[in-house]
Amino acid sequence: MPQAQKKLSRAKVRELWSEHNRTLDDIARENNTTRQTLRRLALAEGLPGRREAAHKLQSKAPADKFIELWNAGLSTQVIADYFGLGWASYVSRRARRLGLPRRPIGKQPAYKSVQEYEQAKLSIAMARLARETTECFALAEMTDGRTKQWK
Repeated sequence: MPQAQKKLSRAKVRELWSEHNRTLDDIARENNTTRQTLRRLALAEGLPGRREAAHKLQSKAPADKFIELWNAGLSTQVIADYFGLGWASYVSRRARRLGLPRRPIGKQPAYKSVQEYEQAKLSIAMARLARETTECFALAEMTDGRTKQWK
């Protein structure tokens, strides 16, 4: 015998509607209601369509930064968390739409976090700047900022 439908609060409807990593059917089944009822309640609350909300989430990720993080080898979940996307599959879909290369399955990500990646990028930039500074000193016949004595 089917269970009676639960009365869902407005807050609960908002919370459930924002779970983009689950289908409406799954959410409805778990809450003993139907997806049509969920959709009707969400529209009554003035919530955006789930597809529209998903596109807004994806627009949080500027293409240039997204491509940079993808090419750096960060995991899809780390990229999703960085941009506030609820779901790693958004990252895979966006990468496909941008024409980015597929990732090998099972390969360990190059960096465990965006912060680790940014620190590595900063270290590389600082090393390059140190080399350039040393080369400039050599060209100007300087060492450690002091001019050499002329002969």
